Amino acid sequence: MNRHTAWDTLFIQKTIRDLGRGVFFSESLESPHIGEMIGNCTVSTPEIKGEGDYEVTAETPVGELRPAFMIPKWCGTDYPTLIWHHGSNEQPFDFSPKAANAFNYIIGPPTNYPELNIIIIRAAYHAGSAETYVKAVGHLKKLVAMLAVSVLLGEQLCAHMKRISEKMLVLSGISLGGYVANLHRCYFNSADAYVPLLAGAALDDLFLGTKYKRLTAKEALDKPAAIVRVLNFEDDFISREDNNVFPLLAEFDRFARLEVQRRCYGEHPLVVIDKGHVTAAHSGEVLRDHVLDVFQDPSLKEMKVE
Repeated sequence: MNRHTAWDTLFIQKTIRDLGRGVFFSESLESPHIGEMIGNCTVSTPEIKGEGDYEVTAETPVGELRPAFMIPKWCGTDYPTLIWHHGSNEQPFDFSPKAANAFNYIIGPPTNYPELNIIIIRAAYHAGSAETYVKAVGHLKKLVAMLAVSVLLGEQLCAHMKRISEKMLVLSGISLGGYVANLHRCYFNSADAYVPLLAGAALDDLFLGTKYKRLTAKEALDKPAAIVRVLNFEDDFISREDNNVFPLLAEFDRFARLEVQRRCYGEHPLVVIDKGHVTAAHSGEVLRDHVLDVFQDPSLKEMKVE
């Protein structure tokens, strides 16, 4: 075991202490496929008036959910825009030094933000304590609804930016956020470019084939086909032929396994770094450069298939 896989192991041990073993899908496994769930949810966003926090209402088959988004930096419609989605159980609106917020490591503190409009999505179940999140993910259907609502909120924000600006629009995220970015590309594909970090399109593998499965309930592990049917979206992702996705994976990642998650990217340009999931997430300069480099490619809009 090298230090990168060791850090991933330590992270799982800490997560088990914080959340409990076998918390995912311990209550129920019934759920439609993520693509179907997206079609069964609606999201209502408030009027956007520049920098600030915005509460959002979503109607879903599991009831009303309350995601949100923040605009920590607004430069204007003459500037490109980054829409960012956080990782699982993060605190995306907390920018204090010790907060569980990968955005701090990657894009940096507000004084170091690039000259971009920045919009940060906060998933449902991430506004309060970890207990709220744990209670929700006991049900596969609630996890899927959470993902669907983040994707729909991403589309609302993309549509808004397309209405008011012709500048580059990039949707990116890390881990959970990377899967959300890929889901958005699958089912909407309205951003100019997608930069998923430490994620692919086989979300089922996280819960069934990696160290993370220690967080999956035994009852769910005994019925792997149910999880694959709901959470795998590789075929839908591969069917999108646009040259607009710029993924980054880590060689020693024990959660978003390179050998599994790279399958969906085919011939798309894939960057692989010699890190694990945790050490990659803390490699802020590398990830920052990868995200921001996409904004330097003026050919992306021409490359999109309309």
